[in-house]
Amino acid sequence: MARPTGTDPRLEANKKDVTFDEIRKITGCSESELRFVIEVHKIKPRKKDGIWLYPQSTVRKAKHRVEWRGERTIQKVEIAEGGPIPQALTVGELAKRAGCHLHQVRHFIDSRKIREISRVGSYRIFSDKVLVNLKKHLENVKPGPRSAIAG
Repeated sequence: MARPTGTDPRLEANKKDVTFDEIRKITGCSESELRFVIEVHKIKPRKKDGIWLYPQSTVRKAKHRVEWRGERTIQKVEIAEGGPIPQALTVGELAKRAGCHLHQVRHFIDSRKIREISRVGSYRIFSDKVLVNLKKHLENVKPGPRSAIAG
């Protein structure tokens, strides 16, 4: 196949350098996130007419950062039937639903090296399978003399 001749305006647009504020406007990045992206990728801006310009690839990298952040936060879940939005299964929520102490849930998770499906800030979010396995585990555990389960 022969290469196309002439200049494609889309290709030219991709080569255009952008300012810091333009990148923030396009991607929705915060200032600190964009500075983080620039530092991590060691992006070197150039100065033209007294304005610092960043390569167009910075926009793609910043968009990736925003998408990554979006995947790692709890999004509002729209359910087709209009039912309630499911609550995230944090360690505390697992303890409440299983009817046990928080330390028991932590021990269960740590001893079995169960990984969270997501993190939201410092909160760990677990799948429904963890709750099912935790309830099975609590049924099989022989309560000690000081246990609240012995009840």
